[in-house]
Amino acid sequence: MSLDITNQQLIWWEYNWEPKVAQVNIDWSLKTTSWPWWNGVTSDITSDVWGRPKTTLDFSLFHWLWTYNIPSQLWLTFEDWVEILPSTRITSDAWHWSIKSWTTLWDTAFLRSKRHPRYQPNRWHLFSTAWFMPVPTATWIRQLGFKNTIAWCYFQLEDWVLYAVILDDSVEKVKQVIDVTLAWLISTADLANWTLYDIQFQWRGVWDYYFYINQKLVYQTNFLWNNTELTIANPAISAGVYCENTDWTQVEIRLWCVDISTEWGKRDGATYVSVANAITKAVTTASYPVIIAHIKSTLSSLPNTRDVLALRVTWSSDQKSRMKAYITRDWTAITGASFSDAQQGSWIEFDTVATAITTANCQLLWSKRVQLDGSAEVDLPSDLIDFVLSEWDYLIITMERENPTQTANVDVTLEMWEEI
Repeated sequence: MSLDITNQQLIWWEYNWEPKVAQVNIDWSLKTTSWPWWNGVTSDITSDVWGRPKTTLDFSLFHWLWTYNIPSQLWLTFEDWVEILPSTRITSDAWHWSIKSWTTLWDTAFLRSKRHPRYQPNRWHLFSTAWFMPVPTATWIRQLGFKNTIAWCYFQLEDWVLYAVILDDSVEKVKQVIDVTLAWLISTADLANWTLYDIQFQWRGVWDYYFYINQKLVYQTNFLWNNTELTIANPAISAGVYCENTDWTQVEIRLWCVDISTEWGKRDGATYVSVANAITKAVTTASYPVIIAHIKSTLSSLPNTRDVLALRVTWSSDQKSRMKAYITRDWTAITGASFSDAQQGSWIEFDTVATAITTANCQLLWSKRVQLDGSAEVDLPSDLIDFVLSEWDYLIITMERENPTQTANVDVTLEMWEEI
């Protein structure tokens, strides 16, 4: 890309060398002029140390378009705070998702992403979606935004009152009424129809949060200079949607898509982790576990929000055999396991001594045949495939012999990427 700025016209050439022109009204003498941010905040940090203008590019950390199904590798579904798969209250059709309670009083439904998109220091964090709330005047509770078991930052509609809410470790920091009767808001947003919602925060531990409806600022916190504690202790927060029945009537939320982006940021960094195991076994045709990776739910009693990417599995055998990989969140599916930390302070632990798994309680990911004295590899390039594991997940690599009367010597290596 090349830039040529003349007479306040921005001209750029796209990859096909077709010129594009846009009129801009910016004083480009950024070294001496404060930049007026569109939310009313001003900043003098508008150029780098060499005087070159700074630019802002968003990078999507997590996004999803809700069509046809609810993939269990990306989303968790809860009914009355119990993880359920599949859920009858959270469903998808050809164009949107529907989150409903039952008609019983205090019934709840909760949908959240398995991913915990991590805040990146000195970057802005942005949640964006479109939300449709049937019967917005009802007494039901409906919530949408950043939401998991640790920290919450979301819009809440209850009794026809719209709130901006921030909680940390279940302690309410903010619950601010958004005045939906404002003339400019009524003219641009109808809560009973599809409406755009965005939440943006600067963080750095202490900075502010911004709530938008149809791209208009409706509420801004005032934490900076007015707080002696972190606004949210752990800003690696999932995307979450929640509804609760408060009047024996079924409550519903409908959504179309969601995105969590970092402004100025990039893909998260990570540390490399691997484990290898070699076994000699006369195995029947049943899947025999060779390596199991478990993503811990807590570390030092703190909930785990650090996601893990599986990168590569390599396998060799001196007999004809088959490598299979399973995923489960059910620890009872594993027999005889003994886990050890991958490394000090790691959220990953490995097992190499389990004796059996119950495949009926697992989801088969892949199966690959290995020839006599052969090898195989399953590569999951992180730039193409986000094979993400989160808290409670078990990734199980197994072997099967084609001839159960012969002993096989098998070597397996599992490589993973732990976010920092």
